[in-house]
Amino acid sequence: MHWATATARLLPRLLSSRTTGPVFLADRRAPASGRRAPAAADVCPVTGRGRLSYPRAEYLFKTASAELDPHGDGWTLHQLRR
Repeated sequence: MHWATATARLLPRLLSSRTTGPVFLADRRAPASGRRAPAAADVCPVTGRGRLSYPRAEYLFKTASAELDPHGDGWTLHQLRR
């Protein structure tokens, strides 16, 4: 992922005192066992929530940006990068 300068300046606030685990988390706790259980590095050690997937992140971004998009569809994460 490419971080612009302004984003990189905000990153320390987002990370705060975190030393392990994913930064962007899913809404629900990750499964603890079974074939769908994520790797330990993909689970927040504090909350037990899993890493936010790309499709879910794109859905959330499109939904949040729909009001601002002149076409009303919302923007994709690829458009956010540009």
